[in-house]
Formats: sequence, C-alpha cells, structure tokens
Amino acid sequence: MAVESGKDYALAPSITWLFETGVGKAFGLVTKEKFFLFPYETIGGAGSSVTTTKFSIDGHSPLEAVKLMLADEETTVESLQTALEKWSNDVGKGPEIHPMTKFKRIKLRNGFFNRNVAFSEKEKGIGIMGGVIAMRPKKSEMPAFYSLFEGDPRLV
Repeated sequence: MAVESGKDYALAPSITWLFETGVGKAFGLVTKEKFFLFPYETIGGAGSSVTTTKFSIDGHSPLEAVKLMLADEETTVESLQTALEKWSNDVGKGPEIHPMTKFKRIKLRNGFFNRNVAFSEKEKGIGIMGGVIAMRPKKSEMPAFYSLFEGDPRLV
C-alpha cells in the first residue's frame, strides 16, 4: 500500500537550507520517526572561488527521485526511510537526517508572515537560537504537516 501525505509523511519540496556544501535548494520530508533535509543544488565558496554542487540519485534529481518513490504503490514508510538513508550515505556531504525522538517541541504556524514548521530540542518553548530546526513550506503544503502531527503531545 502506498504511503499517504499527511498520514505517513509530509513533504516541503522547495526550501532553502545551509548545508555543509553551501546554501541551496532542498526538500524537507518528515515522517513520524525521522526528519530528512536533502539538497538538490548548493552554492558555496570563499573569496573569488564559487562551487556549485548538483546532487543526483540514479540519474534523477533528489526531488524527482523521492516523488517517484512516493507515487509508487509498493512504497512503505520503512522503505521510504531506508531509501532516503541510503541515498544520504551515497551522496555523502549534504543531506541531514534527524530522529524525531530528539525533538521535544513541534511548532506549526500557517500565517502569511509567520508560516513555518519548527522542531526544538528544548523542553520549553521554541527559541530562535540553538537546538531548533525550522523550514518554511508553501501554504498549500501545511495541511499535511498539521495532519501528520495531529494529536502529538509535543505540538505547541
């Protein structure tokens, strides 16, 4: 049985993130067990040296690869997580994987100026410095995050 958005995962296909390889375009995919940040293109450098890194998985961009997997009827949450972990190891520098158990608080906001999904390692509140990972999905992507975390005691 195929995985279902809002039940098994939530996807933000177009975010900007600072990776080890530089600043770049990425997707954020969250399951109830793990949070994946996967770049598909980064730009980094120092001085007059600029490096562009494009990531690929079996000849596809990482976003195309994950979308193909999400559309496959045979994909399970376990196979999705296993594939993302394997791809992360294959790519090397860049992707980030965080176990959801490390986050004590989850904050979802869907306003025009204040729209984000934030995960905090702190017991109280969501601070802006240290121990917080946040991304800004599009407004149309937010319902999947609300559904995925509905009833989660960490939700603030």
